[in-house]
Amino acid sequence: MKHRFGCRAAAFLLTLTGAASVLSLPAAAEPETGSETAASETETTASEETTTTSVTTTSTVTETTVTTEETATTELTTTTVDVLSRLQYEETAGGGVRITRYNWLNENEVILPDSIGGKPVTEIGHAAFQYCYADGITLPQSVLLIGDSAFAGCAYLKSVQIPQGCRYIGSSAFENCAALTEVTVPDSVTEIGGRAFADTPFREAQTDEFVILGGGVLCYYQGSSARVTLPDSVKTVAPLAFFGNETLKAVTLPDSVQRIRSTAFDGCTALAEVQADAAPAVVEADAFRNTKWDTEPADDFLCIADLLYGYRGKSAEVTVPDGIRVIGEAAFYGNARLSAVTLPDTAEEIRRTAFGSCEALQVAELGENMKSIGDSAFSGDKSLRFVRAGHGLTQIGGQAFAGCESLTELHLPDTLSEIGRDAIGYEQDPADGAMRRMNTPVTLYSNAEAAKTYAKENGLISEPLPDEENTAPAPLVTTVPGEHPGFTAPEGTRWIPSLIAGGGLVLAGLIAFLLRKLFRRG
Repeated sequence: MKHRFGCRAAAFLLTLTGAASVLSLPAAAEPETGSETAASETETTASEETTTTSVTTTSTVTETTVTTEETATTELTTTTVDVLSRLQYEETAGGGVRITRYNWLNENEVILPDSIGGKPVTEIGHAAFQYCYADGITLPQSVLLIGDSAFAGCAYLKSVQIPQGCRYIGSSAFENCAALTEVTVPDSVTEIGGRAFADTPFREAQTDEFVILGGGVLCYYQGSSARVTLPDSVKTVAPLAFFGNETLKAVTLPDSVQRIRSTAFDGCTALAEVQADAAPAVVEADAFRNTKWDTEPADDFLCIADLLYGYRGKSAEVTVPDGIRVIGEAAFYGNARLSAVTLPDTAEEIRRTAFGSCEALQVAELGENMKSIGDSAFSGDKSLRFVRAGHGLTQIGGQAFAGCESLTELHLPDTLSEIGRDAIGYEQDPADGAMRRMNTPVTLYSNAEAAKTYAKENGLISEPLPDEENTAPAPLVTTVPGEHPGFTAPEGTRWIPSLIAGGGLVLAGLIAFLLRKLFRRG
């Protein structure tokens, strides 16, 4: 108790400007309230010395009453705190307020306002309450998101109730809360980051084989089976849920699973089989990192139902098998050999960064039924010069073709309705990482209004879609990465003068060499 009181007192004293020394905490303060802001001055005397501080309160702001115990006299005192004056915050794009920092002192209880400036408090920002000394924190019912490390290291926090309506709890949000024993997670929470409750009594008290929180979030697997079928109640497999499980050899995903987050199965070195009847809506890159299924694949194409998770072959020209509907996130990312890819007509979606940084890729045929090209799907493909998009494309994501400096024209169908920011004709500035226009002129051939508008707003050339569209055969790949160009015997007699000239140069060089040797001897 003395250690805790001392820590809080020390934090309080550090905030008093110009105080040479402080011998006691503030005594009772009675704020004045009214139509305007009023100030209340509190004086406390200890050992014939007096410390004076002022507390500002507002009638429209939620106030927190704090009870502390004097170590010298064990006398209980009460302080009324204007919570709003301690908060740093900013508006969100959605019209709410994000709390970015709480300048805490020694409060036992913190009650956050439901709104600030007439706008609802919807987010608790990254590390906003990190290392706060409070025993309890009451969150606004309007909160939708709790950011990464938001309450990490709050050593005295005993319990927390996540409001109904909250959807996201970030990574390490409550990590190292050494006194946290009770947590209420409502069904509205569909995402929980890795290590959200690590090193807390709450986490240590979980004994179920499958630790499922909120609305079907599998946070931890604590079993020892080699073959595991996830329960039908699981909708999201959280980051690190199976981390480092070296016993697991096979996993079966039920149709209920909608999302598999990055690193969910990281380090499951014996995992060689992934079975599913239907592909989850989201499978993030690195979800199966450092698994046998990924590092020692039985096939070049790693598939979860009709989703291509990754390509592990070594061919330069790749034809994706028929039946694949989704090219997964980062499926070909950084493939240095890939020079041409052909997708089947069953393919409908290319997810973010799927072909990103494939610098040797020149030709991409996306199939007749491609509908969506995700963010940064082909970003950084410097050699890409031909894309056949098909006739059903509706969406091109942000920066989809950023940095494709060889791509001078695109044929886009009438079905196109959306082109994301910096999707075409932009590149990343190496100096500061910001996006800038490329010098390479790009022509968009399309009758779609979305394409015409994008071209006009971004300084590109817009032309009507030709009758033949882009139905001509794709150009041939000019070079294959890792292979050297071959040489063939020239035809006719045009090679004879070159041979004579070359022979003369060789002879002249030989004579010069002999004369140099001769003069040196002389």
